[in-house]
Amino acid sequence: MSFTFATLKTAIQDYLEVSESTFTSQLPTFIQQSEDRIFSFVQLPEQRKNVQGTLTTSFFSYTNRFLCADELGLNKLVNIRLSRF
Repeated sequence: MSFTFATLKTAIQDYLEVSESTFTSQLPTFIQQSEDRIFSFVQLPEQRKNVQGTLTTSFFSYTNRFLCADELGLNKLVNIRLSRF
């Protein structure tokens, strides 16, 4: 089931059975923060990207739009898996 912002807001209010003005005025913030938290924990295939970079003595250079490493392959013999924080 898909929701618009208005129907999501109404569904939350109906589920919690709260219509107090402070609660309803804070619902947009609650929804935005919930979406941000879900987006940071769920890895969608659209968010994944293979990048190539240059490894020097101390640094790994990569493209700008890099969020975190899921896997780092140094060569065909060495494969290091990095954990997401």
